[in-house]
Amino acid sequence: MHARKILWLTFGLALAGFVLLLLSLLRGDETPTTSVASEPLPVQASEEKSRQVWVMTYTRALAAGQRLAMSDLTWRPISQQQADGLVAYVVKDSMKPESLKGAVLRRSVTTRDAVNPFELLKPGDSGFLAVQLREGMRAYSIQLEKHEAQAGLVAPGDFIDIYGTVERIENSDGDRIYQLERAYTAASGVRVLAVDQRVVEDFSSEETEDSGKQKRLIVTAELTPKQATQVALADVQGKVTIAIRHPEDIARPLPVTRMTDLFPENRTTRSGGAAMLMRGIDVEIQGSIE
Repeated sequence: MHARKILWLTFGLALAGFVLLLLSLLRGDETPTTSVASEPLPVQASEEKSRQVWVMTYTRALAAGQRLAMSDLTWRPISQQQADGLVAYVVKDSMKPESLKGAVLRRSVTTRDAVNPFELLKPGDSGFLAVQLREGMRAYSIQLEKHEAQAGLVAPGDFIDIYGTVERIENSDGDRIYQLERAYTAASGVRVLAVDQRVVEDFSSEETEDSGKQKRLIVTAELTPKQATQVALADVQGKVTIAIRHPEDIARPLPVTRMTDLFPENRTTRSGGAAMLMRGIDVEIQGSIE
């Protein structure tokens, strides 16, 4: 009997010890599991940070038609989710900001807007000149001799006056021929948009050398519709030339002038005949030529 009780007691103690050991092992497994489960937060934050994208953005608000300067562009980080919502953007190191200098905006932008390369026009692109025009203005091109275009020194961004000259020869009642010449201001204080194919206000030495070989220059100016009509008429009637003016000069357009205002000796003919002199807003001089 005593031996049987001792055997059962030993078996019970062993079973209790086994149960306690099993419970302790189970509790030990739960502790590290809880510790591991509480650590993913910094990993997720690190992954979120690594998914940021550095894109080119604007540093200030710009209107359509404005040209970009280096100070208008910067790099800024945005989330991948924000980047996915953009139509197009420029990723850092994929393009140098210097390559966009002088580009023109198709539309207005605000500060911190991402740069969309498809909304920028560079010199030579189709529509580049039209975007630079102010609302209601027109671009008109004039072909000039090099010496008439200030020896090729006129540049985009300059302000000019456009003059028209008219020369007409008329027959009188005798054998005498009368020559009538006049000059007038067709447009005053207009902005030069382009000279030939150059539309940016910086000229390299190569461009200067090339322009020196040319005999003719094409100057494109920004005109109002009325000024464009006047210049077109002047171009058809006679000869058109330009003069560079100071951008802040707000003097009114010059009155119509005549060749005899510049050369008083032409007011009388060599045969003693009197020349006709008319004074007024439009002065016309007639001098006889034998």
